[in-house]
Amino acid sequence: MENLLFGYGFQRRHGSNHDVFTHPNLTGDQFVLPRHGSVKKAYIGKAVRLIDKLGE
Repeated sequence: MENLLFGYGFQRRHGSNHDVFTHPNLTGDQFVLPRHGSVKKAYIGKAVRLIDKLGE
């Protein structure tokens, strides 16, 4: 998931238990990804929606 987001130009900052991804062209939008466990479907869906917003 991280590599996908980095490939689209997202930047990461570390929170306590999560990583927060932002993109310079998407002000106000952020993607929070937990660092523990597997990535759930809901996280993938949100990442895809944010990537789609880049194409608009």
